[in-house]
Amino acid sequence: MILSAAPYIGFATDISYPDITAQSASRQFQVTARSPDKSFVYECRDLTNGTILWSRRQSMSLPKRVGRKTVVTPEESSPFAISVSDSGWTILLKGEDEVTAVAPTGEDRWIRHLFKDVFSRDDNRHVQVSSAGRRWTGLAHWYFVEEGEHRRFAIRPWWGRRLVLDLATGESVPATGGLAKLCEEREAEFAREWLRRAQTMEDVEDQFRPIVTAAHLAGTLRLHETVADLRRLESFEILGAFWSGSSDGKGVEGRLDLAHWRPYSLRRTAQLSLRRLGERPSAFPATQFEIHSKADGVPMTYEPPPLKGDREAGVEAIQAHMTPEDVAAQVGLPDFNDGGTWYYEIDGANAYTLRIDWKVARVENTQRITPPLWTTDRWDRGLTGF
Repeated sequence: MILSAAPYIGFATDISYPDITAQSASRQFQVTARSPDKSFVYECRDLTNGTILWSRRQSMSLPKRVGRKTVVTPEESSPFAISVSDSGWTILLKGEDEVTAVAPTGEDRWIRHLFKDVFSRDDNRHVQVSSAGRRWTGLAHWYFVEEGEHRRFAIRPWWGRRLVLDLATGESVPATGGLAKLCEEREAEFAREWLRRAQTMEDVEDQFRPIVTAAHLAGTLRLHETVADLRRLESFEILGAFWSGSSDGKGVEGRLDLAHWRPYSLRRTAQLSLRRLGERPSAFPATQFEIHSKADGVPMTYEPPPLKGDREAGVEAIQAHMTPEDVAAQVGLPDFNDGGTWYYEIDGANAYTLRIDWKVARVENTQRITPPLWTTDRWDRGLTGF
């Protein structure tokens, strides 16, 4: 079993790493990473008898003076995910791209840096860069896989290329032939399992990361048997991060605010996969907007009116100079948005993506994009930020 706790990224470059507990699939081994002070302490325990098999502490620098304070800083990156195999191997995923393999004896066997040692030039092209560093983990899945007597650790980033490392040596192994088939079987098993589990969970948000990754894999792997589970995920009203973007004009008091919104991240992912499986998603909104207000207090959410017909017919009524509320009344709120631009995936025999550009909170122009953008990696990239 693999557990991860995505690091919290706040404003500028502040990043905090929560404590992590991970168990092997057999439930025999458990590895914890806890930070009682400023450094992480790792501990591996055999749950069958409670024995502590090994422990290690994150290496720290010698104390040094910074202004009037004496500080110590980590000499190795902090962990954001841990994977434990049934054979007792542990993989620590740390910092931006560091992968550390710990043998069952507790010995650090090897360390690889993905950006430098593993990713190709094309892989690095897919990595997102922000003020908090380079990000590749959104919608990524990592797992152990055995090929005969060989034990491997595989990483599948959102763009789909499998990166496989040999557990004993850390060397890259081509994911071809029988190994590729084994990897796809493991990925499909993961997707089916987590989508099934999501249907009966009381708190889906608590396990959001594996569930949204499973929903994405279901579409990329063309797992048609998951359609019913994906449709149920559409109804889950789980909001992603709040975005505050720039507006092309001053907001109008009491009206929909183009610059303040949140995505229904799980719903967006489920709808994207349903389209890739040849299905038409339901009409649940994929984005939530605030109502513009200069007053202090809890922001109010804009509630669009129910659609009078299908979106295909509503597109024909959209004209220049309409307000966001006028557009929402015809086709609902957007499936995706990028700054001052709204996008709608229009399904049907002649599917396309409708793009709407805004100027001073009025429709400036519209464009029909074919083939629709869900057939490209445009929305996959956008979903990696959750």
